[in-house]
Amino acid sequence: MNRKRRSFLGLERLEDRKLLSVLVAERENNNRVGRANEFAFDGDGIVQLQGVSQNRGDKDFFRFTAPATGVMNIAVRARNGAFAQLEVESQGGVRLFETQPADGANSGSLSLTAGQAYFVRLRSPVNARASYAVDLFLGGSPTSGGTGTPSPVAVVSDSRRDDSLAQANAVTLSPGNVVELRGTVTRRDRDFYSFIAPQSGPLSIDSMTTNGVMAKVELDDATGNLLFETEPKDGVNTGTVPLTAGQTYFLQVRPVINTATASYRVDLLFGAVVAGGGSTASGGTGGTAGAGTVIETEPNDTKGAADPFNLGITGSARLQGTSANKDDRDYFVFTPTQSGTLNAVVSTTNGVFAQLEIEDLQSRTLLETEPNDGINSGRAAVVAGQTYFVRLRAKGDAPAAYLVDLLFDGSAAGGTTGGSTGGTGGTVGGVFTETEPNEEKSSADAFSLDASHPAQLTGSLTSKDDRDFFALTAARSGTVSVTLASTSGPLAKLEIEDSASDNLLDLEDGRTNGSFAVTAGTTYFLRLRASGNAASSYRIDLSLT
Repeated sequence: MNRKRRSFLGLERLEDRKLLSVLVAERENNNRVGRANEFAFDGDGIVQLQGVSQNRGDKDFFRFTAPATGVMNIAVRARNGAFAQLEVESQGGVRLFETQPADGANSGSLSLTAGQAYFVRLRSPVNARASYAVDLFLGGSPTSGGTGTPSPVAVVSDSRRDDSLAQANAVTLSPGNVVELRGTVTRRDRDFYSFIAPQSGPLSIDSMTTNGVMAKVELDDATGNLLFETEPKDGVNTGTVPLTAGQTYFLQVRPVINTATASYRVDLLFGAVVAGGGSTASGGTGGTAGAGTVIETEPNDTKGAADPFNLGITGSARLQGTSANKDDRDYFVFTPTQSGTLNAVVSTTNGVFAQLEIEDLQSRTLLETEPNDGINSGRAAVVAGQTYFVRLRAKGDAPAAYLVDLLFDGSAAGGTTGGSTGGTGGTVGGVFTETEPNEEKSSADAFSLDASHPAQLTGSLTSKDDRDFFALTAARSGTVSVTLASTSGPLAKLEIEDSASDNLLDLEDGRTNGSFAVTAGTTYFLRLRASGNAASSYRIDLSLT
């Protein structure tokens, strides 16, 4: 094949833009304030929220506490052509800001007060799916100063003669930098781009629209093998593909609807920038942007044919596919770059849940869901540098179309590697909101704390039969002080036990304070339940001395 290119390129250097240091993927059920997904701003003051509102009745709530007094800038992007509406409210329910997608108002700013809690709500303004990416910037937009390490961004525009491989627009990738492809495609128009992988590593692809009409993106290797494609009609417009150093790749953008023009922007991020300058492509230790969606490729019914993925620089990934029946197994494989707790949540796009299993190289089961029993989530302890397999299959003869969200919690100082009860203790300190199901010790929400990092637990109980479990691993030995409060409804009951089920502390009958002794690296369980049949919401503050 003649690779000589005579292309007309529009190449320009944009202003420096910072890569997101915090990416927050929504976790259901988050359809009310009491179940809002908690997040916090990192040092550079940049966060991106991602999720899907299925219709106008599906509300997604997020919660954060302002780290400083100042301005927060907001920009809502549509990932499938339909813009979600965003509102920001104070903790008291006062509306402070809202977008108006119908009027084209999808960005703005508001003032924040240090230490105050705020809620961000997103929902589709119509009865159609709205897949969103919301950029939040403290103290100025990414183009107006601020702190953090800037990353140069290049833009490659389509050309008049780029409708064949031979005339593909040349793109240069470099680890940690974003290249944005811009253009329009109509009817039978095809825009081709080509690039050579500078080294082996992951390429994240994010397709967006600037006129409400999504384009389809396909990535092939030099021999024409399809490696990745988006599915705009299904709302799949992002993903990650492993590249091999020195290999040539071709990216094609084409319209989905032949009667409409699609104006596109496709962001390509190769490797992953990490604090300290490394990259996941070159042995870095994590970083700041998600790995996106990894779509299964058949055949992948054995471990030897498993689809590889990485947890990205936010420690998150989404797996997507369909198990045709109980005999159809889909395997994925990954190697984490750091030790800690991996949370897995399985959802379905056709009403039939797939069963998930995570195993190590020795075929030992670390996590297994039981969809027939309503258990579709869980967590497993993983070790840096070790390889793990994720297996999905239908439980019966009906196809199970699945989405699996994986989120890495990090490792707890002084934590131990355990099984389903125990584990690594999760993130040290901070605010933790309960995630269902967590009614057993085996599905307890894990966290940790030390003398410098107190913890706050929040959640809701529907009745006395609803139990919420948390698993605490102390980073050092000492005494944990506990304060229990109600945020709505009657005061909940709190019981704290060690791993041998010996009772250490009871807070009930109006008692709101207490303490108990802990040993470094040991796991303790907190159980909450309502005092009666009335629903209630709770807050627990814990500190270690």
